[in-house]
Amino acid sequence: MLIQRLVEETCYIIPSMFKYTCFIMFVINNLENFQTNSTLHCINTRHKNQLHRLTVNMSCIQKGVTYSSIKLLNSLPSNILKLQNTISDFKVAL
Repeated sequence: MLIQRLVEETCYIIPSMFKYTCFIMFVINNLENFQTNSTLHCINTRHKNQLHRLTVNMSCIQKGVTYSSIKLLNSLPSNILKLQNTISDFKVAL
């Protein structure tokens, strides 16, 4: 019973990890196409270094690759985000 449950949970975890890694690597490889919050305003906030997410109400856009990728990247801890300049170290940290 325990082995069957472990196999079932693993089947859900691996695709999620793959999706998570692909989305985040999409943003890291295309950082020049995204704006940070500090480029949009001069207010010194704790989220100034995070990528700016557009305010949208449509769920089809919120479920899209770009919006979801930015949301995932912004949710990472700061010690992992510091490694985004070296892609190999960043992949290992994920």
